[in-house]
Amino acid sequence: MKYLELFTLLLILIAMANTVSAQESYTFKVSTGQNIAYEVLVFEHTSAGFVLKTPISLNSYDSSSNQLVWEVTQAAEGNSFKAQRNGNTIKLQGTFKRQPVSKEYTIDSRPWYQYPEVTLQKFALSMKQRVEFWIISPNDLALFEFEALKMNIEKVKISGRSIKAVRIRIKALGFAGNFWHADYWFALADGRYIRYQAVHGGPGTPPTIKELISLCTD
Repeated sequence: MKYLELFTLLLILIAMANTVSAQESYTFKVSTGQNIAYEVLVFEHTSAGFVLKTPISLNSYDSSSNQLVWEVTQAAEGNSFKAQRNGNTIKLQGTFKRQPVSKEYTIDSRPWYQYPEVTLQKFALSMKQRVEFWIISPNDLALFEFEALKMNIEKVKISGRSIKAVRIRIKALGFAGNFWHADYWFALADGRYIRYQAVHGGPGTPPTIKELISLCTD
């Protein structure tokens, strides 16, 4: 009887261990000209996939890094909405710029990547050179088709350390891709997102650069 009780207890402990999520917290220094800010991204890994928390959003993904939910809360801007994918449909409801919003986007089997810094990590380590995905613009909630292209293997300095990384460029498909792009760097050793650069404004606006300065794991 004691052996049965011990075996049962062991199964319960194993089940509890599998439900506990491992958490990683990334802190980035965000520079735009002389303006400096800091951004924290928190990952919680679960048996079903993972969750990403940013300063303004909560996002959930399956085990293949496919986005399932994008939930945004920005009180100052009047934004409080939730978008959820079901098959080849994304439904978005809530408030955007203090106005009620209800949208339904019809997409295809290509993935939905609201945060490429998360969803492109596996692509960075793969043999693929290009991938297409869907993204919803946070500026006006318009739906776009994007592509990610591997550019070069480069050495970048992060917190005084030289790290070999793959640079990936994202841009819209078609003519719109001529007007804006963003570059992400992922460490070649493990695929971790370590750097970002893009212009967030009109001509003459200095680039916004994000660099990893701290990583904490629980």
